[in-house]
Amino acid sequence: MDYSLVETNLIVNDRKEALKHMSDLLQKRGLVKDGFFEAIIAREKRFPTGIATKFMGVAIPHTFEDYVNAAGIAIAVLPKPVVFKNMVTNDDLDVSIIFMLAVKDAKHQVSTLQKLGAVFQNPATLKNVFEANTKIEIVEIVRSILDEEKL
Repeated sequence: MDYSLVETNLIVNDRKEALKHMSDLLQKRGLVKDGFFEAIIAREKRFPTGIATKFMGVAIPHTFEDYVNAAGIAIAVLPKPVVFKNMVTNDDLDVSIIFMLAVKDAKHQVSTLQKLGAVFQNPATLKNVFEANTKIEIVEIVRSILDEEKL
């Protein structure tokens, strides 16, 4: 995981602005191709990625591997939540942590999502990510869970 892909205190006005910022981070590192942001937005409209957890709302935006040069994950902690659509109910959901995936190999996507799902089921882990003061803390927490698995 790359520390430059982590935002500990991202202040944005809405979901689209958050997704644009995170897409730009991935693109600056050369991990995604032109069109990644637009593909993320289009996929969010059809298949929302907001997840209601016991601690807070999280989102896992991702799109097709066609838009990815190399695997990566961008993480943003939002002190002021933004509204995503709940993936189950399609209702509005305030999201405070976004895990944006650049998945290069589709066969790794399911296991990565399952491992992130374990994070979402553990309120203490989410709380630790949300309250982390540094990018290093967030990367260490997420790295220990993902086991540096290739996306």
